[in-house]
Amino acid sequence: MKLLKLIICLLFFIRFIIGQSDIFLFKNISVKDGLSESNVNVIFEDYQGFMYVGTDNGLDIYDGYSFKSYYTNSFDENSILGSKVNLIYEDLNNLIWIGTDMGVSTFNPLTNTFSRPFDSKINFDFFSSIEKIFERKDDKYIFKSNTNNYIYIYDEKIDSVFCINCNSIVLPANVI
Repeated sequence: MKLLKLIICLLFFIRFIIGQSDIFLFKNISVKDGLSESNVNVIFEDYQGFMYVGTDNGLDIYDGYSFKSYYTNSFDENSILGSKVNLIYEDLNNLIWIGTDMGVSTFNPLTNTFSRPFDSKINFDFFSSIEKIFERKDDKYIFKSNTNNYIYIYDEKIDSVFCINCNSIVLPANVI
């Protein structure tokens, strides 16, 4: 009788372990599924569960069923700035900040619109290779560049950028 109980417990345990394998179900998603580029640089999930995929050819947003792709258009200031997406960050207001090879863009997921918080032609050297973005609660954003290791603080209230480790120069955002 004890042996029968032991066998039943073992079978139940094995069934439990085997049944758990469905938890880790992965699906490979590729270009044929709608991904704009096979070279993926960054993946980010926002507060709503949408997946943002930064590629060498723009930004793809996956809703679990299909992709919506966004590409740079040099003639449209309302497009994403740059093609190679290297960084994706969501701020406290659920605005998505995107670091590309050409600078920084923001994406509003409620309106599906892009904006450029800095002048794209002037800030190329400063914001073309951002590797980290941090947000402070006083409407200031901290950017770390990976090319010159400079740290910049963008003050949204006064629309200015301050460079921390480059002789404390204060630079208005529209002059950088």
